Amino acid sequence: MTALANEHLTDLRNQLHLARFERDIRSRTAVPELARLAHVLARYHNEIADGFGVPDPTGAGVRVGARRASNLIKQAEHLLGPHPDTETPRSALAQKLRATSIALGCGLDLLSTHFSATHDHATSATASVIASADSARSLLRQLSVHTSTVGHLARRTPTPTNEAGVLLLKAALLSHIYSENQTSPPITAVQPLHTPGRIPPAVGEDLTQALAGIGASIQRLSNPQTSTSVTTWRYLARAAAIICDLDSKTVHQLIHRINELNEYDRLPALKQAATDIQRTGRTWRTIIRRWDEHIGHYGHPANGPATDASDLIIRLGPPHTRRPGVDTKPSFIQPTKTTPRTRPRPPPRSRPRRNHP
Repeated sequence: MTALANEHLTDLRNQLHLARFERDIRSRTAVPELARLAHVLARYHNEIADGFGVPDPTGAGVRVGARRASNLIKQAEHLLGPHPDTETPRSALAQKLRATSIALGCGLDLLSTHFSATHDHATSATASVIASADSARSLLRQLSVHTSTVGHLARRTPTPTNEAGVLLLKAALLSHIYSENQTSPPITAVQPLHTPGRIPPAVGEDLTQALAGIGASIQRLSNPQTSTSVTTWRYLARAAAIICDLDSKTVHQLIHRINELNEYDRLPALKQAATDIQRTGRTWRTIIRRWDEHIGHYGHPANGPATDASDLIIRLGPPHTRRPGVDTKPSFIQPTKTTPRTRPRPPPRSRPRRNHP
């Protein structure tokens, strides 16, 4: 029933922007239906304030907010006048308001069935959950949206009933405020921002050393300590594109290995990661083209961010991408084994002899 009421209220919010709304809301059938809807909202707030009959030893918090909002809604209901006395509304807007009132009212009646009206019948197992403070806050937050919608509708009615809109909007604001958790979060100490020192790539790094170097480079790039320039940003954009390309190759190697191991349940996540990496790489290449439009500022920038990006590429890249003449391949990267060709080459064709006369 709540979903149906939400659908009706969404439609009512959309009608606020229609040209014919001013005529429909000022009709004699719309205002009484608003009064009926306000009465249903007041019933909801009353039940929350009373805890659906479950006593509250604290006597404060969300129930106080619901009581205050209920009083404002009752004043608005009084300004809107009596409820309609017709069984069938005469306008489309009045029919929508009536349907909303019925849906919300049925939802409240269903909630009330979990609680005993007399002491002879026990409450249901979920009654304590419905009456809890968390459930009350959640329901009050939802009601604040509904009350706000009815308030905006009431403000468009003729004088003096339009004054009910202000009361309803105040009630919606109160409900929203009291629906928030009033418990202050504990104060936690803020960790100071620490930038680690550079860990240059070294010969024979093991997995632990390589991961520590990668982590240090990432943290240093996230918080650069030196000034940057166009040259630096152009270099970093190219480094990011190269890293995306290296990551894409690594993920595709993992996909190939998983296919060999027949662990197909892991394939969707890796394929999605490969797609995301390729999309990010295309974005960085677009940024590179934009930076290349700036004349000058070429070359290798001699500052920290560029050096950190170079360290990251060296550690992430395969052996053929590393600097020539320097063996910086970590020991955890196994060399690629090449298998000799087992298929013998075909013998050369013998050229047919010509018979000379």
